[in-house]
Amino acid sequence: MSNDSITPSLTEFPNAPVSWSPQDSETIAEAEGLDLTADHWAVIQALQEYFARNDGPIKVRELQDALHERFHQIGGRR
Repeated sequence: MSNDSITPSLTEFPNAPVSWSPQDSETIAEAEGLDLTADHWAVIQALQEYFARNDGPIKVRELQDALHERFHQIGGRR
C-alpha cells in the first residue's frame, strides 16, 4: 500500500452501505484536516466487509482478529 492520496471509485467498495460514497469520506477527512491514502481506503474496505458479514452487536475481539488477519502481512501492532 502506498501513501498516495487517491479517491477510489464506488465499485471498489462492494460492501459499502447504500447511502455511502468515497466522496463522503473525502469530505469528512478534509474537514478533519486529513488526506486519505491507499492505506486508509484499505482499512475502510476491510471494515465495510467485516460489518457486511457480521450483523448485530459488535464483538470487538472478532473485529480485532479480522483486521489482524487482513493486515498482518504489513506489520503493525496488535
